[in-house]
Amino acid sequence: MLEMLPVILGVLIAFMINNWNENYKSEKKFNLAKAHIIQEIKSNKGECEKILKVQEKRNEFYRIYRDSLNKFQSKKLSFAQLPFEGINVPSISRTAWDAANTSGVTSDFSFEELQMLTAIYEMQEILDDVKKQIISNVYSNSMYSPESLKATFNSLNRLNTDYLDFIKGISNAYNTYLNKFSEK
Repeated sequence: MLEMLPVILGVLIAFMINNWNENYKSEKKFNLAKAHIIQEIKSNKGECEKILKVQEKRNEFYRIYRDSLNKFQSKKLSFAQLPFEGINVPSISRTAWDAANTSGVTSDFSFEELQMLTAIYEMQEILDDVKKQIISNVYSNSMYSPESLKATFNSLNRLNTDYLDFIKGISNAYNTYLNKFSEK
């Protein structure tokens, strides 16, 4: 029996080393995924802030051109005939989040952090849908009478306002997450 004691101790030590090694690899993978997610959120936040400055000017554009359409009383118009400045959209990424989900690392996040990240990335999907709706309104090939074009500009103004509010909401969510979960 005494001869088996070193074997048993050797096996136990091997299990402990293996367990420590697995925990080390898992923690390293988690820290790497979290660092990438934090970097992605910082980048997305910067994109949103850049677009907010530009898009806020768009609402003024919609009002000015809607009001100036009176001079085109009998013409049929399209956006292509107006000095339309386009629409700017943030280039928002979700690669780090998708990679963390695919690798199973998200199971290591706290419930609160996972809930916040899920909400942020769902908001990004909704923002993408709103962006597509605005773009389809702006770049349709239809011809408009001045009155229907005014209505379209009113609609775009409302959509753009909602879009801006949504971008501000996502920016606030990014800030909350970064303040709460990233190391300063």
